[in-house]
Amino acid sequence: MSIPIEERYKLMFEHHKFVSEYRISLIKVWGGMYVALAATFVWTQTNLSQFSWIIGFVSTGITILMWVADIRHRPAIRACKDVAKDIETDSSSGIPEKQRYFSQLEKGYSHSKAIDIFAIATLILLIIGTLYILCNC
Repeated sequence: MSIPIEERYKLMFEHHKFVSEYRISLIKVWGGMYVALAATFVWTQTNLSQFSWIIGFVSTGITILMWVADIRHRPAIRACKDVAKDIETDSSSGIPEKQRYFSQLEKGYSHSKAIDIFAIATLILLIIGTLYILCNC
């Protein structure tokens, strides 16, 4: 059973929307965890300062966990972009070059690179902070 090219293109738009919303949800959870850990850190600094390093350690683990979750999700994003881009370049699609959405997504800075930079910088700062707190307890 063959699916018409228009229907395949619509499916890729829907799939791209789904995987993008999933990534947004992942980033929201990631940020929410930082907010909760920041509040916990302030509480431990006030009441149990000798255990503050644990919050830094947990934050480092959560950063790694959420980063890996995003990396694991990237092939789904890439797949729907590649399929849709192939549909756009297919001569039977009839999509004018200036109206090709997925072909133009590669322009600019990718979310994946921005997330990688954020995660690496955050990991470095969390490790340094955790070690500083641990050594000065």
